[in-house]
Amino acid sequence: MPAPTLILKNMVRCHNGLHEYEISERILTEIVDNTKANQKDFEASRVELYEAYDNLINHCLRYNLFRGIKILKALMADKESSKIPHKYRKMFNMYLGTGYLLAGRYFDSKYKLFECLKDDPSP
Repeated sequence: MPAPTLILKNMVRCHNGLHEYEISERILTEIVDNTKANQKDFEASRVELYEAYDNLINHCLRYNLFRGIKILKALMADKESSKIPHKYRKMFNMYLGTGYLLAGRYFDSKYKLFECLKDDPSP
């Protein structure tokens, strides 16, 4: 049976992780709402949007792997991936390949990581 301090430390760690996730999700929702309201400033807010996605995905891959993979698959769909700036598309491919690797989906992981390696390294 684990010591009570260990259980409390795990509870605090989970609570902090949930708090970070809630903040990322709130910021993401706020950015999407602002983007819809101001179509003129779309390009500037688009970078903020993908930065927030990056933070959210990093968090999900640590604390909720399958949700992170689900978000990445939705972002990297054919229609959506053409809208993503090149810098973030490369990172999201790497995250998806790593997520597949952690989930034990080695063939999908190999495909995504090779796709990441073939991609142009310039920003």
